[in-house]
Amino acid sequence: GSLRRGKETIGDIDILATSEEPEAVHEAFRGADDVTQVIAAGQTKSSVRVRLGEAGDDRWGKDDGATVQVDLRVVPRESWGAALMYFTGSKEHNVRLRERALKKGLTLNEYGLYPLDDDETPPQKRGIAPVASETEQAIYDELSVTWVPPELREDRGELDAPETPRLVEVEDVVSELHAHTTASDGRMKLDELIEGAKARGFHTIAVTDHSRSSVQANGLSIEDLLAQVEAVRAADSRHDGIRVLAGSEVDILVDGSLDYPDEVLEQLDIVVASPHAALTQEPDVANERLLRAIEHPSVRILGHPTGRVIGKREGLPIDIGRIAKAAAANDVALEINAHWMRLDLRDTHVRAAIDAGALIAIDCDVHRPTGFDNLRYGVATARRGWVTPERCINTWDASRLHDWLKR
Repeated sequence: GSLRRGKETIGDIDILATSEEPEAVHEAFRGADDVTQVIAAGQTKSSVRVRLGEAGDDRWGKDDGATVQVDLRVVPRESWGAALMYFTGSKEHNVRLRERALKKGLTLNEYGLYPLDDDETPPQKRGIAPVASETEQAIYDELSVTWVPPELREDRGELDAPETPRLVEVEDVVSELHAHTTASDGRMKLDELIEGAKARGFHTIAVTDHSRSSVQANGLSIEDLLAQVEAVRAADSRHDGIRVLAGSEVDILVDGSLDYPDEVLEQLDIVVASPHAALTQEPDVANERLLRAIEHPSVRILGHPTGRVIGKREGLPIDIGRIAKAAAANDVALEINAHWMRLDLRDTHVRAAIDAGALIAIDCDVHRPTGFDNLRYGVATARRGWVTPERCINTWDASRLHDWLKR
């Protein structure tokens, strides 16, 4: 379902299984740890409510006692591919597939792809052998469609792609360019952050603590920032196997100016410019604010461009077409902030940015050791926006990335 497709929010969780002992699978599922309620217990489907664990990031609060519905379906092995395709969706994608099947004289359901006839009884109940059913690939092949990654199955032109795009994967990401330490509102000291990045196999970690206007985040004064730059340079020299960049997440002020003077910004290896305040501006004002920041010669990444928090704050109402076009023209990367409560840029914005020729950064906005784990959410959002490794600066090798940063 929407979980496999990488959507930013989901209604429930669907699990699909095959087994020669389906009753035993259903029984084990319904009796699993953290199940708080059994909603349905059938021969092919069981539904339960499961207690959620803590998300591990108290910046956004905890929903103690929250539960989510989880459905289990057990299908015959020969129906696996068809069932996986059907229950993954989206509904709109499945409609397009069924339309293609009809044009080929076939009919598609959750049990398989079958020859089309006039009998109203479902073909699987009549013992009709499917043309394809065991794998999704086999069904796509029979419909003359290239393989469509789950994240793209939203009826946004994916069925017309001449070949399967090579979308970015978690393993492609080899740098983190937006991270915080205890100098501002992070939970790791400088060396802890560096060791955490090294443990992930990254070749580069950028230290980008908050700028002075972010009082709520203990933003650094000019003096503190310059002292940190020296500390980062020293850390870079003593840590082998990784490059440590001295940077800042600089507030984009309400008029689009940046929070530090130019002569300070010029001393940094990287500037991530982000909006944090005045996030209810009118669209024209918000767009001009971000455009001014994009055009600043020191800015390399536009961080979480709308400033939204999912379900809590809508963020700036930006014209992503204008923003992406300007980013492409100024060689500035637009960030997908991978924190699970941000995912900003969102998937539709990412697709627009790719279409406009802009570069993408996927950053975890790391504040604590577990922050690196959010990478998968940023990558899922990137994949939904058709991002390839070539267009994501975090996948570039060290030489290429550092040359780009110095432009």
